[in-house]
Amino acid sequence: MAAASTGGATTDGAVPATHPAPTTHPEPPARTASPARTAPPTHPVPPTQPVPPARPVPPPRTAPPLDPTGTSRTASRVARLIEADIVGRGWPIGEVIGSESDLMRRYDVSRAVLREAVRLVEHHTAATMRRGPSGGLVVRPPDPTAAITAIVIYLEYMGISAEDLIAARIPLEKLAASLAAERMTEETIADLRRTLEREHSLGPGDRQLRDFDDIHQRIGTLSGNPALALLIDVLCGLTMIYGSMPELPAKAALASVADVALDAHRSLAEAIIAGDRERAAHRAEVHLKGKGKWLQFRQPLRGQTWSPDPEEGKLAEAISHRIRADIAGAGWPIGEVLGSEPELMVRYDVSRATLREAIRLLEHHSIAQMRRGRGGGLVVTRPEALTSVDAMALFLTFENAGGSSLQIIREVIELECIRRVALVAADPAGRARMTDLLSAEGSPAVGFHQRIAQACGNEVLPILLGILTRLDFHQRPRSGDQAGVDTGAHEAVLEAVLAGDPALAQHRMRAHMARSPHCP
Repeated sequence: MAAASTGGATTDGAVPATHPAPTTHPEPPARTASPARTAPPTHPVPPTQPVPPARPVPPPRTAPPLDPTGTSRTASRVARLIEADIVGRGWPIGEVIGSESDLMRRYDVSRAVLREAVRLVEHHTAATMRRGPSGGLVVRPPDPTAAITAIVIYLEYMGISAEDLIAARIPLEKLAASLAAERMTEETIADLRRTLEREHSLGPGDRQLRDFDDIHQRIGTLSGNPALALLIDVLCGLTMIYGSMPELPAKAALASVADVALDAHRSLAEAIIAGDRERAAHRAEVHLKGKGKWLQFRQPLRGQTWSPDPEEGKLAEAISHRIRADIAGAGWPIGEVLGSEPELMVRYDVSRATLREAIRLLEHHSIAQMRRGRGGGLVVTRPEALTSVDAMALFLTFENAGGSSLQIIREVIELECIRRVALVAADPAGRARMTDLLSAEGSPAVGFHQRIAQACGNEVLPILLGILTRLDFHQRPRSGDQAGVDTGAHEAVLEAVLAGDPALAQHRMRAHMARSPHCP
């Protein structure tokens, strides 16, 4: 990806956990168009690159609730049952958990429903159907791609800005850099340096914008926190959408940005290798702020979406991505019919079987739904955050990512939310607005932590917080640790927020979360 400012800065003091913050899932307020920005003087923007004309601000989208009403389709329900059985068996990789006939009897469904459910399980890469006399549904290690894709789709739909995206990356990547710095070994040092060498070995003509995020994703993995690594992968994927701009002169502009990025990456990696947690976190923040200045002049192309590199033979997944890109390009027109099955077969030049498999993937992610009968066809629907939660929960279960892995991420996000809200409240006009926004009477159905997130003005962090809260809820019944609402702690935090005291507000929030880690 594109690049940062003075990543090699030598200001090495500890930097408090500061970054931008969120508005949450339920119903984020409409965002208004920002005033025109002037080019920042501190970050190289190629002189040959004109600032693209301002795009009209799309109408605000309302985030659907994490618990959508209505029942899942039978195949989706059966897919979840199969995945639950795999988890219950201890995820025995390579084991055949049943033939097609066995599974039809076990789940009391028809062959057609079972096969659709198996395709969804295969999409999550939890198992694959092996044909032949000794075949059956074989358990396999999951790939994080399904979880990443699910979250990216939801955030794409929400139409997040580059500014909010970078603001969400900063606290997460500061945490990853800090954790990686304390876990360095001879092997991981060699691993990190190989990633740097790969970056530097690419000539200007070979560099792709996605190459500039490889180091970020590697640091996420080296943090040792699978949930954190997964979220960083998601946000790097979304950043690709903003960096993939046709106006960029492929060589001159990219070379200029790449040089800055590569220097910043080297400086960041050396701080991590040295085990200097504070310097590593600081350099991650400086670098990402520089990247944000470069990205602020860009809007994602109409119809530009992210998808993982397609696997060989996965034609249905490639077709589902093309349809999704067409939906995004049309402005995500919910309720509109894209075409009948015969029309879509012709448009995408695929067989009926391949199209139907692609549509099943779209339906699984709540992107579109096939409506039968006269006047029917593929209808655009609204993505649901619950799909993201389910996919992420499945992968993290396999990775044995316990409550502590999620809790450290949640704390970082919540402290940033508190910081920003308290800074706004330091101004008299802001204090009145925060008092209204944080009032329990004003939003009785929304918990205290969600209200804080909603008041922060960032559209990404509250969504991530909601996902983490939901995952925590899923884990709680297994541990027997039930959540409780600490009203007194909430009042103390709110008092510091409305006093415009970010440091005290963060102190009280951290102490509250240590006492009540599952507080909703």
